Amino acid sequence: MTSVLDRSTTRIDGTYALCMTDWQDKLERLPDGASIGRYRGRKYFMTKERFVGGQVLKVFAREATGRDIISFNFYRKGEKSWLKPCEMPVAKVTDFLADVEFSSQRFADMLDWNDVIRFANEGNPAPDRLVEKTDEEWRALLSEDEYAVTRLKGTERPFSSSMCGLFEPGLYSCVCCDTLLFDAAEKFESGTGWPSFTQPVKANAIAYHADHSHGMTRVETTCNTCGAHLGHVFPDGPGPGGLRYCMNALALQKREGQLQKATFGGGCFWCTEALFRELAGVHSVESGYSGGHVANPEYRDVCTGETGHAEVIQVLFDPAIIAFADLVAIHLATHDPTTLNRQGADEGTQYRSVIFAHSDEQKQIAEDVLKSAQAEFADPIVTELADFERFYKAEDVHQDYYQQNENAGYCQIVISPKLRKLREQYRDKLAHA
Repeated sequence: MTSVLDRSTTRIDGTYALCMTDWQDKLERLPDGASIGRYRGRKYFMTKERFVGGQVLKVFAREATGRDIISFNFYRKGEKSWLKPCEMPVAKVTDFLADVEFSSQRFADMLDWNDVIRFANEGNPAPDRLVEKTDEEWRALLSEDEYAVTRLKGTERPFSSSMCGLFEPGLYSCVCCDTLLFDAAEKFESGTGWPSFTQPVKANAIAYHADHSHGMTRVETTCNTCGAHLGHVFPDGPGPGGLRYCMNALALQKREGQLQKATFGGGCFWCTEALFRELAGVHSVESGYSGGHVANPEYRDVCTGETGHAEVIQVLFDPAIIAFADLVAIHLATHDPTTLNRQGADEGTQYRSVIFAHSDEQKQIAEDVLKSAQAEFADPIVTELADFERFYKAEDVHQDYYQQNENAGYCQIVISPKLRKLREQYRDKLAHA
């Protein structure tokens, strides 16, 4: 095999590569036009689509370290952050890769400085919702200090908040509109005196604006829902994204409890996504694919029925507001759980009725709801109940499909009637009852 070090002219636009540094090896995204070999004085080595392949690792060990020991950071399934560097003989790499996955999906969804600059220059992603209030309403809602920071773009004194030293699990939302912004898993000690995070919970949670105040050029961050000033973002954070969201503590509030995920399949995800977006306690709904044997599937592949994936939605919800049992019940009531591999005119295993449980508790709750719901159906419920393994987010054209195409024929004929039924049957569960 030709050494990757010899392929110095190979372009790897937008590809992730293994970075060899003096103290740590890590997966980083290279800018467009960067080449395998060197970038800013650091050696990079090509990766496979989902993990660093054994052959490349052997080259990495031989060419970069001069020994048959591989040292690198890795991302293990189920973990939320990079684990410490590990070392192992090349001979053990094959067995190791069976248990380790370099998650390309994680990095595909991760923002870096190039994304920040693009948003600031070309426009921000559309928010899930908008909250608008008069100045008088904001003054009545917020404390004097909160108002000064969030509505007047003020800055609190460094080290003035105990939030800087809090690293317990939790979630942080906008103090003005309660939109979820950050997960404590992405919080780190920056030493700046302001709470710092590496990533927002969603790409569209934060808006970015060029800021030339005080004789400096910076990127201001605001809540994409209500426009509240949060702070600034800088390109000097830890890898792999390299971002530091430097936030005013007064602009944030820590939520008690944790959000949870639920994954459901019940026919075309254009429809199920639109339905679950209506519910109180649901913070986000993403369309995608789960339950198959093909990595990083595309829509056209899933539609063949040969990948094993089902069209699903992944729901991020607050169990303090809406229980998982309620979500399961609503799922069963808003599609036909008695038809095998079919919903209306949509036929194939990709349209199967399925619940992917994220925990033993979810699995038991789903079993109980399925049993109790059987009395409401004349035919046997055939909904599959399986352990959740992985969710692949669908292409952008499939996200928010109903909101973007409300007048399309499918939306009018299939989705709109189901929405009307949901709003009548579950009026007390709606976000805007």
